[in-house]
Amino acid sequence: MLHLLRKKSKGYILLETLVVVGILSVILVGMYSSFLNLYSVFKSSKTYDNTEYLYRTRVLREQLNIDASLGSDNIVTICNNADSSNSCDSHSEYANVFKKLEVQYAFLARATITIGDVYTLSNVPVTIKRYIRDLDIKADDTDVILIVAYKSNNPGYEVASINYSKTEKVAKSTFDSVTSGLDSTTIEIITKPEGNNCTNTFAYDGTTQNNLRFVGPNPCNYVTFNGETAGWRILGVMNEVDNGSGKLEKRIKIVKKNSLGTYIMDSNNHNNFPNTALNQTLQDYFETLDTTSKGMVGPALWHLGALLYADYNSDENGNAAKVYEAERDTNVWGSTSGQNCNDGQCPRATSIISKIGLPYASDVGFSVGGTDEKRATCLSSALSHYSSNSCYSNSWALKATWVFPPENTSNRGFAFNASKLDFFKVDYSRDVRPSVYLQPWVKITGGSGSQSDPYTLGI
Repeated sequence: MLHLLRKKSKGYILLETLVVVGILSVILVGMYSSFLNLYSVFKSSKTYDNTEYLYRTRVLREQLNIDASLGSDNIVTICNNADSSNSCDSHSEYANVFKKLEVQYAFLARATITIGDVYTLSNVPVTIKRYIRDLDIKADDTDVILIVAYKSNNPGYEVASINYSKTEKVAKSTFDSVTSGLDSTTIEIITKPEGNNCTNTFAYDGTTQNNLRFVGPNPCNYVTFNGETAGWRILGVMNEVDNGSGKLEKRIKIVKKNSLGTYIMDSNNHNNFPNTALNQTLQDYFETLDTTSKGMVGPALWHLGALLYADYNSDENGNAAKVYEAERDTNVWGSTSGQNCNDGQCPRATSIISKIGLPYASDVGFSVGGTDEKRATCLSSALSHYSSNSCYSNSWALKATWVFPPENTSNRGFAFNASKLDFFKVDYSRDVRPSVYLQPWVKITGGSGSQSDPYTLGI
């Protein structure tokens, strides 16, 4: 009897053990399945290598100018917001851009990185370690990768990576080739190899910012933007453009080739540009741009300093260089005693922060090419005299259009009438050709700038 009880007891123990093992197996399988499902969510969502964050990583790479030398290490932490000794805030040189781009972790890694290297990282989420571990680098042993993890509204982090050497070894575009190595100490016309039915002709403007401009009757400055093949043209590469927060950036400035149509500046008899109907027209037009093009345009501070009517018509004060200075001045209507505004908008605004604006009068003035002698004659002439001095025939940009700045009276604005600068009442209809500043990281990726082979834009 005792023997049978012992035998039955052993049977119960075996059965209980099997039940427990079975339950544990189910739990473990469930946990593993949940883990795989969670990892699948991380991988299939926009958590890794989202286009926006690849874009940000490229921006970070260009702005930080980080030394890509890792010494004897295969991976180096640049910033880690989970580690107080190596947080992003402790990198004073980079703190602002890390904060602006919402960087949480950043690493430099060699192409020969191993799993062991990855798991030596301390205070780093496992999802980020897995991303680094699974990188398909396809790079030379000497290549270095910048890996960045950003804040995310999704589970985990937005993680993206950029290869240093591949970033630096991108073949130069025609634009890079023709604009590199130019002599910035002269304002004379610089000619590079001829384009296809256009000229690669440039000139520095000699202003304080010394911007590089396309000049001549038909330079190779056509660009595809907003899906419009050769529908825009590059005014130039502008230095020290205020991005609206006080930061000065080098920006490519483009202008729409054809007019949107004729529009008045405003029907209320004032030229305080931020409050004009024309400004609203521009803002409405900007909203019609495609998403990619909108992303390529950055906000900028557009100067609205104005010219005195008595001055703009003289060669001494109305030439391109003097107009350029006046545009950036704070001399606007209402800033001087005795200048009144019946509309109550006094003094007029000295600037506006916007993603879209008009070309400046000086942009048109500096676009004159031809011979060095002809350019010198035109640059010493008032823009209102461009017709009589035949400067218009040597300028691709001289077309009928409203321009900045507003005129220094309460109800007039400046515009070109196809051959010279003139002023018109704000309720007079003129052509409108919008202008924008591209973001500093937007690159010209292809094309030769001709109308049949326009430049293309990318990051």
